[in-house]
Amino acid sequence: TTVTYVLPRGNTENFLAINLLSEKISLICRKYDHFFDTSTILIAKIMTHSVSFTNARYTNLQTLNLSEHSHLLRSFDTERNEHVLIRIFRTSNEAEQSYILTEAAALAKLASPHVATLYDVNITAHNEPYIAFENLQHIPLDTVPRPQFSSPQFIVQMAASLLSALAPLHAQMRALLCLSPASVRLADEESPVARIALDNWRPIAGDEETRTIYGAHNPYAAPELALHLPPDARADLYSIGIILYEIITGQPFQDMAFVDSAGMLSHLVLKSLRDHAPALPDALVQWIYGLLEHDRSMRFFSVREALEYLAAHGLLPNEVINGIETSPVSLIPVNAIGMETAFAAVVNVQSPFVEAPVLEISG
Repeated sequence: TTVTYVLPRGNTENFLAINLLSEKISLICRKYDHFFDTSTILIAKIMTHSVSFTNARYTNLQTLNLSEHSHLLRSFDTERNEHVLIRIFRTSNEAEQSYILTEAAALAKLASPHVATLYDVNITAHNEPYIAFENLQHIPLDTVPRPQFSSPQFIVQMAASLLSALAPLHAQMRALLCLSPASVRLADEESPVARIALDNWRPIAGDEETRTIYGAHNPYAAPELALHLPPDARADLYSIGIILYEIITGQPFQDMAFVDSAGMLSHLVLKSLRDHAPALPDALVQWIYGLLEHDRSMRFFSVREALEYLAAHGLLPNEVINGIETSPVSLIPVNAIGMETAFAAVVNVQSPFVEAPVLEISG
């Protein structure tokens, strides 16, 4: 049985009919267990989403991307007199709205030259959080010719600029969690200085279910996100490791991610890097694998530690490390819970950095 509905684009007048149509399609899917393109099922909800701001600052709105959860627009900012990108987060949940605004405000304080600037954090007239941010005109990393990445110096300088950009955010006990070849931009094909675009940035809510879904469906997400573990700085380091592996080898890392044996993973990753880029020094190849350790306790602990490794092997000047903010040991705030509760809980709590249970007592 085939059921076809034609929904004319741009027709947002008859909201009731469109919503009923969406429900009918969903019922057909469940009844006959047929596969329908997700975009077809969600098109009714997407089409009925309107955008309205509380002021007239943003004009000439152009839709770049639509999804069930967010709306990416290009707009002219009359206050800045330039084009910006706007992401509207489609949620009516007050707790989630508050979380998004808090994380966005923290990101806006970065003021890092290597991260796209956040210009505005607010809510729309429909009470939906949004961010307005810099529209980077740089070249996405996944469009740069591969021969450019055969130079060890180019790779080290690009990686150092990415890591330096993340250090201030990690020091705030936060991880960016949106890194991919498309989000890393270069000024031109010969420039090793990278900038991070925020086109795909979305705060990952603190609940385990959201993190697990994100970790299971994002090929650049650290494996611990799919294991009900809270993210920290090492999740971003893992994403950078995948990006470097893919641009050097030209091969997707996703197949490697399914290798269970740590020894076999090490062998395959190191062999692939050496086969595709024989000019890379062994210290750099080992460093890239250090970012890709499946067990995060075996990964580099922080941006500073990763950069110190490069400096210790003569791949990076020591001056780059000066001024790097040190990320905290844990991204989970410690609260006073009382001695009885603490001793009762210590047998069930393990530090991610050691094998034995740890109890920290202050005061």
